Amino acid sequence: MSDDKKEKIKLLWIEDNYGDVALFRKGMSEETNPGFEVEWVDRLQEGLNRLKSDEKAFHIVLLDLSLPDSEGLAGFDKLHAQAPQLPVVLLTGNNDESLAIETLKRGAQEYLVKGQFDVKLLSRVLRYAIERNRIRTELDSANIRLTNLALLDPLTELLNRRGLQDALTRELKHLKRKRSHCVVFLLDLDNFKKVNDT
Repeated sequence: MSDDKKEKIKLLWIEDNYGDVALFRKGMSEETNPGFEVEWVDRLQEGLNRLKSDEKAFHIVLLDLSLPDSEGLAGFDKLHAQAPQLPVVLLTGNNDESLAIETLKRGAQEYLVKGQFDVKLLSRVLRYAIERNRIRTELDSANIRLTNLALLDPLTELLNRRGLQDALTRELKHLKRKRSHCVVFLLDLDNFKKVNDT
């Protein structure tokens, strides 16, 4: 498939520094970087409102960690809580490795320090972040499917023997902590194999 026919990457950029915006907007423009469509807002709340109105309108968010209405990780946490499936690349003037590690632990895709990258690198980072997020989402879905296959009966989608044992073990631990009891009913259906086979 040619680049012309590929869907454009829709970027929501939350940044209040007009100098940075002017510099990168030119580099991320249609003429120089045709794969991107950039929407810019200068406040976190504007970005949150934009995502609330249509989260699926964007493939990725580029977020400055220092905004007039939010500072540091609090802004990222709000954004990530509202749109947890959307990849976020963080921008900051703070070259702090421990902060960078903390943001990645909390779910950011990348941490970029202003003045240490150019438009070409930014473009590559955004594309890689989207791809990593896609792979992570697919792996999460596959893990859920595998867990379901291991713990659920494929025909009835009820807990299988292993699933029941796991659920009972958890429940018994919970009841032991509460010093409480429970009752387990065992129901046996004669000739259920015929139903399964049918």
